[in-house]
Amino acid sequence: MIFATIFSTFMPDEQLNLFSVADTVTNPYKVQRRPTLEMSSSALMAWKSRIANFQAQARQNSAAGQTSLLFELDTKPAHWDAEKLDPFELPRKPWDFYRDRPDPLSEGQANIYFVLDHSVPLLLYVGETKLSIKQRWKGVHDCKDYIDAYVSLHRKYGMDFAVNMAFNVSVPSDRTQRLALERDLILRWRSPFNKECWRYWGQPFRSYAKS
Repeated sequence: MIFATIFSTFMPDEQLNLFSVADTVTNPYKVQRRPTLEMSSSALMAWKSRIANFQAQARQNSAAGQTSLLFELDTKPAHWDAEKLDPFELPRKPWDFYRDRPDPLSEGQANIYFVLDHSVPLLLYVGETKLSIKQRWKGVHDCKDYIDAYVSLHRKYGMDFAVNMAFNVSVPSDRTQRLALERDLILRWRSPFNKECWRYWGQPFRSYAKS
C-alpha cells in the first residue's frame, strides 16, 4: 500500500495516460502508440492559401520595387539579389528527376534550387549545394520526405498539384555569399519546408515523413 502511494506520487498523469487500461490486466508494460494525425482536405487548402497569399504579396512588392529602382545602378546581377530573383520564372524540372533521369546540371555546379507547386502557385523549399543537384538529392534529405507526404495527401483527396523544381545556376561561387542569398530567399518567401519558417506555418508534413 505504501509502495502504491509512493508510485502514484512520483508518476505524472501524462505518463499514466500512456498505458492502455485494457492492456494492463495482461501486460502492464505495453504502451499505446499515439495515432498519426492527418491533415484534413479543408485544413490543407487553408494552409496552402495562407502561404500563397503571403508569397503573392512578396512577389507583388518585388515587382513594384523593380519599377521604382529601374534607373538606379545595379551593383550585382539580378540572380544574386533575393529581392529581384523570382523562382516562379525559372525553367521547371520534375521534382523526382533525380531518380531515373539524366542530371540536368553538370557535376559540381553550384546552384540554389527551389521546390514549387505551380498549381497554386507556391514556393515550398529553398536549398543550395556546391554539388550537382542529383548528387545532393540521391542522399538523405528531409525535404524529399516532406514532398512525398505533400504529394500523397493531395492524391488522397483528389486535389490538384504540380510539384516541380527550378534551379538558379547563376549564383556566387563563394559559399558564404551563396548561403547568404539562400537565407535571404528563405526569409523573403517564407518557404514552409525550410526549418527557418516552421514558426510561421508549422510542420504539418514532418510527422508523416517520420512515421
